[in-house]
Amino acid sequence: MKEPTVEEDGFKERVCARCEEKETEVLSATGNNEQTNIQYIVNIPEGKTSVSSDDMQILVDTNKAQDVVIKTSTGVSFFFAKGTMRMIDGKTDYDFGVELITDFNKLSKVPFTANEFAFRINYNYSGELPGTAQITIPVDKKFAGKTLYYYQVMEDGTYKSTGQKMTVTAEGTVIVKQTHCSDYVALTEMLSSAGGGNNNNQPTAPKSGDTSPFVPVLGAGVISLALVGILLLKRKFHK
Repeated sequence: MKEPTVEEDGFKERVCARCEEKETEVLSATGNNEQTNIQYIVNIPEGKTSVSSDDMQILVDTNKAQDVVIKTSTGVSFFFAKGTMRMIDGKTDYDFGVELITDFNKLSKVPFTANEFAFRINYNYSGELPGTAQITIPVDKKFAGKTLYYYQVMEDGTYKSTGQKMTVTAEGTVIVKQTHCSDYVALTEMLSSAGGGNNNNQPTAPKSGDTSPFVPVLGAGVISLALVGILLLKRKFHK
């Protein structure tokens, strides 16, 4: 079977290294001219989420000369700027599938309210990406113009700030920048406690070496002892 190619404005590139007979190729691509910048756009068909190591090598090679955009059937896309992609040692499969949760009722034991929740995204991909990716995520248009705060969901159920905040576009999308993938939530408000755990309303223990909560107590103790000393002296002199 002949390997599929794309030809546009003189651009010709091999799309996938192996295609099984009677099956459509895992990757399809179109070359789009945008002024002087050519983007190589890869569309992963519905029902497929992974890019093989051989196909990824083609994309890495292509990325030396142009941007690469990997689009999934969920509407989530990964943009890799020209010259930033590389192969990840030991990876034989690059899974770009995601689970996008927008229903608050599907969550449990979270330190935020339904009004503060925008979405949770669980990436199939684990570990280091083949380059820094600008990831476009579709969001409900009711959040258009609002700022969302992006938190990583840790294994122990706590929430760690990524330091990223993004404004939802009129079209209902946000863009985040990542070098690794895990699970994340986007909120309309910042979590009140650092780390944002499930016990968000519990009092925070003092940090190691932080004795400030005990200073007022200590001060009161010193004053009490001083008063006792004065009273004892007065009694001694009146005897």
